[in-house]
Amino acid sequence: MESDGLPLRIEWFMLHSGYIRYFGKTIGLLAERGHAVHLAFTRIEKDPGDARLAHELADAHPNVTFGQAPVRRRGDGWRPLAGLVRGLTDLGRYVHPRYADSPALRARMARKLSEHVRTARAIDPVTSRLTLRLIRFMESHTSERTSRRILGALGAMERAIPTQEADRHGAEPSVRVVTAASVLRWLRLGARDLRRSPGAGLTAGALAASAGLLLTLLTWKAVYLAPALLGGFLIAAPVLAMPLYALSRRLERGEADGATPCAGVVAWPAQAKPPSKHSKADVEPFSVAGCAGFARGSWSHLPPCHCRHAAVRAKAE
Repeated sequence: MESDGLPLRIEWFMLHSGYIRYFGKTIGLLAERGHAVHLAFTRIEKDPGDARLAHELADAHPNVTFGQAPVRRRGDGWRPLAGLVRGLTDLGRYVHPRYADSPALRARMARKLSEHVRTARAIDPVTSRLTLRLIRFMESHTSERTSRRILGALGAMERAIPTQEADRHGAEPSVRVVTAASVLRWLRLGARDLRRSPGAGLTAGALAASAGLLLTLLTWKAVYLAPALLGGFLIAAPVLAMPLYALSRRLERGEADGATPCAGVVAWPAQAKPPSKHSKADVEPFSVAGCAGFARGSWSHLPPCHCRHAAVRAKAE
């Protein structure tokens, strides 16, 4: 490793400390040349005795340290993409002619990556099909130029993925990954909420279906109203769905399943002071009263909640 005589700080990522059996001499040589090496393991020990290798290496070289590698949260949308890009990068190395006499290594990597793509639930069918075609291409071609192009493109994709350090400080990714698997996950979560609180979901669905049927009957022959209605639906639908959004949030927090879903939308906490007439929130009582009126008619069969108090306070304002 060329460093112009200057000591380097090297962070070496490994799945577990058992890999020191293969790279221990290299790590020791780097330490003897004055470089500081930190070993980051996804898990310290896979088999009994693996951790001992890391301790022995750190005891022999004071400038060698080790610890747990940062791991992305399971709910992190970048995690499947990061794993896929790095797996393709590993396979892309074998496209180089220097690995032409090592077909077993290339075939093993292609097999493991193909199995991962086929079984990954977070990869949509289109991306899965294209990725499998790319894997077969890399498995069957050998070219230095192609290898450099593939590694360059994959390297650019990996650099664009937010790092774990940014995640740890609460920075939101600039681009949210939405795939066909995301839509299926949303439908699955919606079905779960419907099972846990069927009254609110069925009432909202019945109201939406009834409103759509009524508008269809009233405008059956007035085709010219279709564009205006479509535009109105795009604006009204998210507003009408707000009580259901609040219900999902309450269920995620572990609150009472049968509670009225509008409570989180239209009511301020009981101990909080209502907005004054001269504050910037003068418009809130009107929106609260409107939402409370809508909720009173839609969910009157459900147990009462803060919505009634919110409506009383809005009326007082």
